[in-house]
Amino acid sequence: MLTAATCTPWIDTRGLAVQSGACGVANANSAGYASHLHHLVRLIFYSRAAQVQFVPLVHSAVHHQHLTHGFDGLIGGCHSRQLSCFFDLPPVNCRSKCEVVAPLSLKGIKRPSFFSVASAVGALVRPNSILKTYLRSRNVTGDGNSACLAVHLRYGDACGRNANHTGRACGPVGAYASAAVRVARLYGLSRVVVATDSYQARREFLSVLPGDMTVVGPEPRHLLGDELLQRDRLVESIWRENGTRTVQALEEFLVDFYAATACQALIAKFTSNLGRLMLELMSARLGRVVPFVSLDAPWCFGARALSPDGQGWFPC
Repeated sequence: MLTAATCTPWIDTRGLAVQSGACGVANANSAGYASHLHHLVRLIFYSRAAQVQFVPLVHSAVHHQHLTHGFDGLIGGCHSRQLSCFFDLPPVNCRSKCEVVAPLSLKGIKRPSFFSVASAVGALVRPNSILKTYLRSRNVTGDGNSACLAVHLRYGDACGRNANHTGRACGPVGAYASAAVRVARLYGLSRVVVATDSYQARREFLSVLPGDMTVVGPEPRHLLGDELLQRDRLVESIWRENGTRTVQALEEFLVDFYAATACQALIAKFTSNLGRLMLELMSARLGRVVPFVSLDAPWCFGARALSPDGQGWFPC
């Protein structure tokens, strides 16, 4: 239980009302940044059904490292645990006791539709002025109307230790490239934004892309995927070792997320939380389901699903 928490109520014009009384927070100590955001989206629906107030806090790894070390740049000026550090959410003091909700299961709650989830994601992750300034400094612009194709190459710990219990398989980069070419030809797209945690996967993708397709968008600065795979480690273990890299990983995640979701079509794997988040935000921005190809699982939310590549289960 947390007491005297600083809470941010949920505000959404599409019907997800603020609930009074106790507060609900998501415990994401062993989750990545995209997983944490999906925890919060599930908490939105849980809070409404359980009549507790929605409390969107920053990832615990970022909060801990910030308090321990302090940083300049993106989070240097924010000392709150609230997501209003990055997102356009109104901070409000809440002195109710908070219930730690983990795992965030929607068992017994009516499963929200894709459009409800997309709406919640779109309202949750609107960048505030600080994040907008940072994204512009990294050459990230656009509001979902850019004529480009987003490709999310998920490698890193998804190929190593994490794959042992989720059953996920990374597969060849060429599979992403082939899907990208098909979608680009079908929808008349020639510009590609590549989001990835792996320098090696990015280089290989660029090497096999046809000459009439151009990669645009920000250049990566601090990708951890290749190191994670080589050391057979989870990304959370790197965060525990080095606070600077914790924040660098957050910055790369946000840059990839917003650069990719400014496009109009998507190639990804939906065993990845980030791949599903990208589809949800892109669709919320454009008011329709964007063209997409998932190279493994279908979209899912609020449960767990069997990986088509193995015997493991992945959370969705």
